[in-house]
Amino acid sequence: MGLPTQDLKEPIYSTSKAFAALKADGSITSWGYGGTAPSDSGYTKIYSTINAFAALKADGSITAWGGSFGGTGAPSDSGYIKIYSTQYAFVAVKVDGSITAWGDSRFGGATPASITTSD
Repeated sequence: MGLPTQDLKEPIYSTSKAFAALKADGSITSWGYGGTAPSDSGYTKIYSTINAFAALKADGSITAWGGSFGGTGAPSDSGYIKIYSTQYAFVAVKVDGSITAWGDSRFGGATPASITTSD
């Protein structure tokens, strides 16, 4: 059984135990040991840490899944334009430059008070 590569929009992303790929229709397919990918569509980009994925939608909202460090705690608002990752954390950037971090605080998952956040 093979992955239908003609439907893939971007490269395949990985954690230490799973893969995820964005399909041409904006939905996501994932396999391996890594939680359940979102079932809706409208996604434009996938990012990963060692044990979690985060996906950015066209409206700037984010869905995360996978391990507890990064797979939970993603921001619930929208307007994000980019996501960066470390080994166990993500940070999302809005168009105004404000940021929201989540994941393991030892790996950048807590935004320092000296940096503007999107709270």
